[in-house]
Order: sequence, then structure tokens, then C-alpha cells
Amino acid sequence: MRFHKAHPALAALIALLVIGVTAPLAYAFVRHVLVTVDPDKPTDQIEKDVTDQLHAAGVEANVKATKDSDGPLQIRIQTSDETLGSNLAVNVGGSAVAAQQGRGIRIECRECSADQQTAVTKAATADSVLDVIDDDAAIGPALQKALGDQGFKNVTVNVTPEAVTVSVDPR
Repeated sequence: MRFHKAHPALAALIALLVIGVTAPLAYAFVRHVLVTVDPDKPTDQIEKDVTDQLHAAGVEANVKATKDSDGPLQIRIQTSDETLGSNLAVNVGGSAVAAQQGRGIRIECRECSADQQTAVTKAATADSVLDVIDDDAAIGPALQKALGDQGFKNVTVNVTPEAVTVSVDPR
């Protein structure tokens, strides 16, 4: 108590230092990402805007926007960040829209090199695969074909309502 009365500026500096050190730790545990979308923009600009906003929030993701002339705007965000779905809020034209979390694809690549892992990820995130991700009958063959096109022959696909698991053995 005596220290604080004798040196108030130093005590305040120590308090600020403690806050400065602990604040980033608290931020790492609680993260909420707000993405703002202007639906009147072209889809390529929407993709760039969303990608930039996610990148600024520390989220690496691939973004694909589609908009039919008579249909709604759809934005697909692919990321390996498994917590993003529950922490994502989307503002479209001033209205909050709940982000929907789709079924994920979990990739198990045994003894893969970095180049092989990149090829597997590219195949699993191809449009031909993602377009049928919610179709239990079509997702397996689509993944088998996409991975086969990348040169992988020893592939096992397990489809459940919650996730699709792909095991790849490059040997």
C-alpha cells in the first residue's frame, strides 16, 4: 500500500504492463469474427472483401461467392479453423445473417510430403467435391475421382452425417 502512495505513476505503469501482457492471452481464447458483405457487389469483389476481412481477423480461408440472377447470394468459406463456424457473424446489406456450418472434410494423409499434402487438400476442396458435399451418395465417388486425378490410388472415404473422413496413403 505504501508503494502505491509513494509512486503512483510507477504503480499505474505496472498496472498497464500487466494489462498489456494479459490482454493478448485473453484475446486468444475468445474470438468473434464479424464479416460484412455488400450483396450488390460482383461475386469476385465479394470474395476479395470477405477474404481480406477474414485475413485481418487472423483466419486463413478460401472464399467462393455465387449469385444466380434469381437466387440468393451464397458464400462458401473453407478453412482449417474448426472453431470459426460458431464464432462467425455475417452482416449482409445491414442485416445479420446466421452463418451455417456445413459438413467438414477431415483429411488423414499418412507419411505425406508437403507437396502431397497440398495436392490432397487441393483435390478435397475442388468445386466438383464441394458441390456434392451434402450428398452422401455422391461425395465418396467425387473425392475418389478428384484424388485419383491427383495421382493418389490408395484412398479410403468414410461418410457420416457429421463429417467426411478421407485417408490417403501415398505409397
